[in-house]
Order: sequence, then C-alpha cells, then structure tokens
Amino acid sequence: PTAGGDPLRTGATPDPIDIDPAVLAYKERLNREIHTDANVYESTRREILPLIAKLEADLREIFLERKTKGWQSGHRYGKRLGISRRMQEKAKGIPAMESQAWQKRELPDEREYAITLLVDLSGSMNKNKKIQETFKAVVLLAEVLNRLSIKLEVLGFNDELYEYQPFGEPMSNKIREHMGGMFAEVEDSCCK
Repeated sequence: PTAGGDPLRTGATPDPIDIDPAVLAYKERLNREIHTDANVYESTRREILPLIAKLEADLREIFLERKTKGWQSGHRYGKRLGISRRMQEKAKGIPAMESQAWQKRELPDEREYAITLLVDLSGSMNKNKKIQETFKAVVLLAEVLNRLSIKLEVLGFNDELYEYQPFGEPMSNKIREHMGGMFAEVEDSCCK
C-alpha cells in the first residue's frame, strides 16, 4: 500500500508485480469455459427472439383465453342487468321482483397445463446437424412457456436421462447454462 492508505479505496492501481499474467490468462480461460454453455443458449435465444415473441402472442391467446369469459344471463340477482331481456320480461308483464334478467360473470374454465419436453440427445442427432435445430426448438418452447407461466419440464435422453428444468422451477441462468450442455451430451453419447 501507498502512504495514502489502501490502494483499492483510494483508486490507485495495485503493483503490476502482484498480478501474474499466467494467472489472469487462466482465470479468463476458466471463466469462458464455465460460461460457454450459457453463451450457447443466449446466442441461440438472441437468434430466435422474433420467433419467441410471435409464438408467445399466439399461445397466449390459446392458453390464457380462459381468463376472459363473458357474462351469463338468466339470474334473479347479479352485477349487471340485461336490458334487452328485461324489456322482453316487461312486455310479458313479469314484475321486477321475479325478473331473471340479471347477469353474472361466467366462471373461467381453469385448466392446469403441464408440459414435458423430451429431447433426443443420442449420437444420431449429430448427423446433418439435427441437434442445432432441435436445440433452437427447445429454447423457443422453453422461453415461451416460461413467459406464459405454464408448468414445464425439460428432459433429455440418450443412454441416460438428464433433467434440465424440473416442474415448478422457474427459468433461471443456471437452467439456461445447463441446457446449453445438450450439445456436449450428444457428443459424449455412447449411442453413436
């Protein structure tokens, strides 16, 4: 340290003698190797981002339409009055106390979706670069279904079973990084 105190607190740079270039090079290489799978996933995700947005919009209409239901008429009480029905009742002489012109909100059709993606990671996926297209599809579906909060499980298989995203676990960088390792599983497969 200098006479002014701690070099990290004063903004001064540490002595170049203290930093070994071989250690820095090793740290950079190690960092690249650790995050290489995440980079594969992220580069693929960036490549298909327009498809993700389009598919999300299309599937949102299908999966989430259940939340926007209309009004059900024919009740003796409710939140809204069906004017046309009440006018018909009035013409028939039905008193207001016996009216069935009130409307209630329809209960949504609650469906609980759970989807499993099962990805073939056998050695045959290396032929004609099938794994690249399969990986794009997995990234597309995983991103869209996670954005729509639909329960998703992503599994891969060759001679073993690999769990990339278990049910109930939201998408995270750790899961994305783990999914980026699908290419390595195809390469390491004994089923070539």
